[in-house]
Amino acid sequence: MSTRPHAARSNRLRIAVYLAIALAFRAGELWRGRDNLLDDRDAYLAIARTLAAGHGFRSSPEAAPTAFRPPLYPCVLAGGISLFQIDSDTGLKLWIGGLNLLMSLATVLLTVRLARRWFGETSAALVWIWVCFDPLLIHNITLPMTETMFALLLVGLFNSFETPGRRETASTRRRWVQGILFGLCALCRPTIWPFGLLWGAWALARGCRSDGMRAALRR
Repeated sequence: MSTRPHAARSNRLRIAVYLAIALAFRAGELWRGRDNLLDDRDAYLAIARTLAAGHGFRSSPEAAPTAFRPPLYPCVLAGGISLFQIDSDTGLKLWIGGLNLLMSLATVLLTVRLARRWFGETSAALVWIWVCFDPLLIHNITLPMTETMFALLLVGLFNSFETPGRRETASTRRRWVQGILFGLCALCRPTIWPFGLLWGAWALARGCRSDGMRAALRR
């Protein structure tokens, strides 16, 4: 019985070390690339500013409404701009950089959790090395783009899946969580839809094999 608290403390310490190292690298990259935080290559920031000002989902007050960009990321940015009353470039950099940093750290944490649950402790350490030092994941936190948010949502979606090799019955709550996370992924980057179609076809085929067509379709 005494080994369980010790293992829990050891696990918390390991996670803290993982996050501290990931934070150090990402904070350093944010400082180095702080000017990139306003490099609005895909007009997400322009849409967010216009949306926060009450002019709708468009790149400027004079432009026509657009459906060219997925809405989730600019809506989150606009929410922060309105909530914190941001009216300067410095404040905007702090909001975008802080949001991206928190999402990136959460991605590291959830990825390690996923690897431990699916593959074990050794694999979790290897996966942490990969996700912690991935140059694209680190660099993208300095940009007002969807990659950082999408990575977090996708890892969150995978965490909601059943553990491979175990017989787990998906609860109604788990299905709701999966549906919400998939929907948020689609609102962030619609390129998730081909995966969603394949996932749905696999789930339907699996359900038909175990419970019959009617029960599978009802789920």
